[in-house]
Amino acid sequence: MINYKIENNILLINNKKVYFSHDIKTVIELEGLLIVEIRNKSSNKVSEQPLNNVYAVNQAGDIEWNIKDIIGDDRDRLIVGIRREGDNLFVVDFTGIRRTIDVLTRKILFSGGYK
Repeated sequence: MINYKIENNILLINNKKVYFSHDIKTVIELEGLLIVEIRNKSSNKVSEQPLNNVYAVNQAGDIEWNIKDIIGDDRDRLIVGIRREGDNLFVVDFTGIRRTIDVLTRKILFSGGYK
C-alpha cells in the first residue's frame, strides 16, 4: 500500500509534493502506481475541465505517464470516469469511448463505445 495524502491539487507521497494543474478528484492504487484523475471542481462546464486529465505516479512521486501517452492519437481527451477493473484501469472519455488499460505495459486491452 502506498501512503499518500491529497491537498487540493497536490499529491503528497513519501515526503514529495506532486503538483497538478487542477484539483485531484480520484486516486486509485494499481500495480504499484497511483492513478490520479484531476478535475476543475469549481466548474461543471465541460469547456473548463482539463484535458488528458489522468496520470500515473510512482512510489517515488514521479509521474510515469499521462493518459495521452497511452491513447496515442493527436486528440486531447476529457476523461470523465476511472475505476479499477481487476489489475487494469477502466477509463471513459467524454465521447463515451471506454478503454481497459494495462497500467504497467501501457497497452489498451479493450476500446469501444457503450452498447
